[in-house]
Amino acid sequence: PTREPQTAAEFYERGTYFFSVRDYDAAIRDYRSAISMQKDFPSAHNRLGRALMAKGQLNSAVEEFRTAIEQQGGNYPAAQYNLGFVLQQQGDFNNALIAYNAAVNQRGGTYPDAFYQIGIILINLQRNKEAEDALRKAISQNGGRDPEAHLALGAVLASEKDYRSEERRVGKECRSRW
Repeated sequence: PTREPQTAAEFYERGTYFFSVRDYDAAIRDYRSAISMQKDFPSAHNRLGRALMAKGQLNSAVEEFRTAIEQQGGNYPAAQYNLGFVLQQQGDFNNALIAYNAAVNQRGGTYPDAFYQIGIILINLQRNKEAEDALRKAISQNGGRDPEAHLALGAVLASEKDYRSEERRVGKECRSRW
């Protein structure tokens, strides 16, 4: 038999297990227990935010991600990305872009998942040229292995009727792999 967690770290660890098996209620309970024992615990706030997001409690998730970022002195790229994702889900595209760009900057300009999400938001805002740039960065930073970004980029180029550019790019990419 296992014993009940005694420390914030043990509650966090058990919460991580529950999160991994998608028992989000138990994960939330344990992350909250960890935070109640240790208020300054940015990774627990970030994980609690992810569990809340999985449960559809987006406003509470936003609060947890912001707390994690604040406790990390503003430099917590994973929490910035998570914050951007929740804000994007809520339709707050401008603040989502701010969060995603902060995540990119905090990782030295390399964050392909953030660039992909930035591209999707920019498509929704009909800022296709900027979306194209972001999606190209996502593809490049993923070594060309990002089918969703390729699909979104193709849609942007098709909407701009820039078929030749995409044909040249894909052709060159295929030739370089052979």
